[in-house]
Amino acid sequence: MISFLQGSLTIASDSEVIIWANGIGYQIMVPATVMHTLQKKSEDECRDVRLITFHYLENNQSRIVPRLIGFNNEIEREFFELFITVADLGPKTAVRALSKAFHSIAESIEQGNHKELTALPGIGDKKARQIVATLQGKAGKFAMLQDEEISSSPQPKEDIQTDAIEVLLQLGYRRSEAQAMVTSAVESTSPRPKTSEELIQKIYELKLMK
Repeated sequence: MISFLQGSLTIASDSEVIIWANGIGYQIMVPATVMHTLQKKSEDECRDVRLITFHYLENNQSRIVPRLIGFNNEIEREFFELFITVADLGPKTAVRALSKAFHSIAESIEQGNHKELTALPGIGDKKARQIVATLQGKAGKFAMLQDEEISSSPQPKEDIQTDAIEVLLQLGYRRSEAQAMVTSAVESTSPRPKTSEELIQKIYELKLMK
């Protein structure tokens, strides 16, 4: 399974790009918010673009067609993978729905804001409520994502506090900010979180209380 593609970028349509690598053009669907960042790249930057990819098989009129979906970084792909755990929300529908910044959508989920979610393409009231029911309490990490400032490189993980700090760095926070947030969450939480995911969720909840 392809995890990323790197090469020259051509924008093919409002929702698709082509990455040219080793003489082969790979057609990749991208959410609107990802397309927005790609369209801002200079001509020189477009000569060497790296997209993190999600691969799936689409049943298209009795034919199985391989598809690629592209993201700026692994955090965005991780949110997408969480998003499609909602029943009957397939990859193609999800790509179309992700028309706003990922952190904005995640925040709407965490706050149970059905109205904001219904503003997403293809998401009606019933589906919005289903999204909240399925994902609320799981999306806090992504609600803290800082636009266009994310490192896609994984970092070494030693314990849940170190793990949480590295996740916050990937989300775009400075190390000093990440360390302060982790320390504050650990000191104010009883019992202490058992996983880095629980710790990140607690950090998000504390930010809402400020």
